[in-house]
Amino acid sequence: MPAISGVISPFSLAGRRVWVAGEGGMVGSAIVRRLAKECYSIAKVAGIKLCQAYRRQYGCEIISAMPTNLYGSNDNFDRETGHVLPSLLRRIHFAKQDRLKDVELWGKGTPRREFLHVDNLAGACSHLPKTNSEEDTINVGVREDVSIAKLARIIAGTVGWDGTFHFDISRPGGTPRELLRQPHQCPGLEG
Repeated sequence: MPAISGVISPFSLAGRRVWVAGEGGMVGSAIVRRLAKECYSIAKVAGIKLCQAYRRQYGCEIISAMPTNLYGSNDNFDRETGHVLPSLLRRIHFAKQDRLKDVELWGKGTPRREFLHVDNLAGACSHLPKTNSEEDTINVGVREDVSIAKLARIIAGTVGWDGTFHFDISRPGGTPRELLRQPHQCPGLEG
């Protein structure tokens, strides 16, 4: 395989939300949010296509991988702006610490998510150059998802908090399901 500037196994990591479905009836800041998502999606697709073009034109075996929802020690644990897993960890941890009786969760708790620890993604990125020669983008995940409500109960049980959850359906709950299709199977890959 030809090298690019001395790099033997170049990688492209794209987030899981690549395509944005059309939405109607939006005004004001909703249009700005949608435009930002579309631009983000276009940039990711362009990166994937660039990898494919380099592969075809120069014979470089660039790996394009798309991990599922990631979490780890340097995540955003903010209650309002953090992603679902670190945000739940923080809310429930402080509920126990502050002896709160209930925790508010956004939406109905029914959306489902698949999670992967960043260390496991690093392992997959180390494994893929040794085993992959495909041009297509590789989904990296564990092929198991969990509802937000169940995830909250798992976290509560783990930290020893026995309060109740209040679901605020006026707040966004998220996409109903985000499970990657046919993720690459790497030995020892767990959520």
